[in-house]
Amino acid sequence: MSSNQLERAGTSAAVNAYDMSRSRDERAHALVVLAEALERRSLFRPAISAYEASLELRNAPDVQEAYADLKRRKGFRVLDHSVDSDSVTPRACVQFSENLVKSGVDYAQYVTVENARSFAIDRSDAELCVTGLKHGEEYRIVIRQGLPSAIGEVIAQPIPLEIYIRDRAPALRFTGDSFVLPSSARRGIPLVSINAQAAKLSVYRIGDRALTRLLTSSEFLRQLNGYSLDYVSGQMGEPIWEGTVDIDTELNKDIVTSIPLDEAVPERKPGIYLMTAQSSDGQDDYSDNRATQWFLVSDIGLSTFAGQDGLSVFARSLETLRRWRG
Repeated sequence: MSSNQLERAGTSAAVNAYDMSRSRDERAHALVVLAEALERRSLFRPAISAYEASLELRNAPDVQEAYADLKRRKGFRVLDHSVDSDSVTPRACVQFSENLVKSGVDYAQYVTVENARSFAIDRSDAELCVTGLKHGEEYRIVIRQGLPSAIGEVIAQPIPLEIYIRDRAPALRFTGDSFVLPSSARRGIPLVSINAQAAKLSVYRIGDRALTRLLTSSEFLRQLNGYSLDYVSGQMGEPIWEGTVDIDTELNKDIVTSIPLDEAVPERKPGIYLMTAQSSDGQDDYSDNRATQWFLVSDIGLSTFAGQDGLSVFARSLETLRRWRG
């Protein structure tokens, strides 16, 4: 018989002993045996309930001690905490072992934050998040005694947490908008940076013969890592420009820099292009996605109008605004 089968048999024996017991003391003892059997099977919530039922029948000091120990280790408690430092508005979140009360409880009264002038509490299923914190600051968050859970248990004693909100990690990204650029007009592509002093940029053009393959591939319109970029540039296109752009950064702020494509690539043939950006310090992992912006260079812009007579499609030159209707 396996250990798992033995543990199940022990649980069944404890249940049978409870059913056959005739006195309060016998039932209380059977419930203790059941609690121990359930704990060995990692069924901690039923084990706690079995201890509680036993103590209602007989308040034995040794059982009270075992119950308190199990409840401290496996009852309603703080499991972990996390800090989101990379968002514009950083926050610290505390994860609990059980769901919290959905409504009717002001959880802000059970949380104190030292070194914070003002803060707010957001509640989810089994998590409380403290918002209103600042980058570069240290905080002491205390989960106060009595904080309730949905199962009726409360936090037994105060739980202090030391929190540090670091500065946002350097990052680069494009806005993600789809761009159609005329071949002759001056226009930049916006690059959003966070705590980055400079960005290394590369521009690639997809070959005309590879357009069909690109449009059916998994790489098109996605963010590319170094390996995917090697495949696209080697099999479908070619690099046409590389350079570095300095950024006027402001600590922990989103900075938008317009990349002057007309200066980088003054003569742009019609077609599909992509621009990538990575940190100028060269610390990016080759398998990590790089900021990638796909764009189309064309002098033809399309407009559609739906009416009672059907759908009208207009093609217009983006340079001269001359219009053709089809």
